[in-house]
Amino acid sequence: MEERENYSSLQEFTEEPTPGGNRLILEHDDGSQGLKRGVECLRSQTSLLILIGFLASICANIVLTVLLISRPVQGAPLDSPSLGFKLNSMQRRYIQLCENYTALGQSCSKTVKQCSECPDGWRQVGDQCYHFSSNKLDWLKSRDSCAEMGSHLAILHTMEQHDELEKEARRVGGFDYHFWIGLSDIEKEGDWRWVDNTTLQHNYWDQLSSEPNNHQSGGAHGEDCATLDSHAKTWLSARNQHNKMEVEQLLSLSGPALAQAVSSLLETPGLYVFSDILELPNVREMENGPHAPMYQLLNLFAYGTYCDYKERAASLPELTPAQRNKLRHLSIISLASNLKCLPYSLLLQQLELKNVRELEDLLIDAVYCDIIQGKLDQRNQQVEVDCSVGRDLGPNELPNIVNTLQEWCTGCEAVLCGIEEQVSRANQYRESQLKVKVQVETEVSNLQKTLKASAASPSSGPAPAGAASNQDADQPAEPRDPASSQEPRQPGKKSSKVKGLRGSGKIWSKSN
Repeated sequence: MEERENYSSLQEFTEEPTPGGNRLILEHDDGSQGLKRGVECLRSQTSLLILIGFLASICANIVLTVLLISRPVQGAPLDSPSLGFKLNSMQRRYIQLCENYTALGQSCSKTVKQCSECPDGWRQVGDQCYHFSSNKLDWLKSRDSCAEMGSHLAILHTMEQHDELEKEARRVGGFDYHFWIGLSDIEKEGDWRWVDNTTLQHNYWDQLSSEPNNHQSGGAHGEDCATLDSHAKTWLSARNQHNKMEVEQLLSLSGPALAQAVSSLLETPGLYVFSDILELPNVREMENGPHAPMYQLLNLFAYGTYCDYKERAASLPELTPAQRNKLRHLSIISLASNLKCLPYSLLLQQLELKNVRELEDLLIDAVYCDIIQGKLDQRNQQVEVDCSVGRDLGPNELPNIVNTLQEWCTGCEAVLCGIEEQVSRANQYRESQLKVKVQVETEVSNLQKTLKASAASPSSGPAPAGAASNQDADQPAEPRDPASSQEPRQPGKKSSKVKGLRGSGKIWSKSN
């Protein structure tokens, strides 16, 4: 039997309590309440499903949150190009504003502050701002100091960055200076990483010194930090506390510590003068003590050559690679002071190198370090030296230098005497020319006066030749009688048909 359901009434949902509760009541047309129980069951299932869905959504949110925390956001790299484009646009806009600001500042009467992309005390190198600190701190303190400034030690990933920073460091630091860069293997020996924990992809270590060599002069932990050498244009490994040894530090050392410090000084790049160190009291005490070989080695670096070391190698400490390289450089300086063209054969013999390739590498390194200036002549197998840095002067070399300077002074005096004689002759010639000039001007003035007087009184007598010339120049010549033209001319009178002064030639002949 088919049933028809008629919804006779629908109770509205209100906040006021009712005996039957605030819920829908379906009434059958015959007064039956059969569907009421089904509706209540349906509502219970719906509430349960809603509760389960709510709990599931909470669990999903928790899982998603954990995943977002444990893994980087995948959408971030997609925004990097747009952020980079915005950054470049802002930089270009800032540069344009700086140019406009500078142009406006030129029209101001007072000096305006210079507009720069970098803060005060910073230098723009490429697309980065760098601060070259003059504070002599160790690597760890330098890293912390940069962090306090909201920055970090320099990170050089490309050759372009290295070249740009090296040139600026050379300009700031001068002939020889070392700057910490953000590279070290402090955490793990041999694993060189930048301060942002990125690995080393391209390096510019000093190959001639076999860097990074972790040399024992770095102490118990070796050499774990990198420096940018503005002199050699390369990277050098150094110990964390590496800084230039000051005289005060040497004076406070003695015994093995002093010997170790002297050994480190012999490796210091850019240091080629050692006589001042030899004169220190505690260093001189090493000469007669247990560390006399180190003192002799220091003396050899001051005045000797690589050949001298080979002759006395048995009684001297063994050279490290850096010391051997420096002593060869010092030997080149000594040879260049006497010869301007150094044959390869002589250099190979004096420096005891195996082949020309090693020699040329050494010479190129010397040129890059500004030890010598010149060029390699591979065709003629020689190096042409224009100039070189100086070395310590030995006691026996001073008399020769004094004699050379005296000869030079004598030559300079002879040149000065010759110059003074030439100046005297030039002054005499000038005076004679001035006298001639005055004489000529006087005669010209007298002649002008004579001509003016003749022109003022034409009936006073026969006109001089100069006056006749002026008349001929100003007036056309009158026809003459043929008979009169045949009359003999009076001596001293000449016909004039040339414009100008006839007497001028005689005046100049008198002046001669």
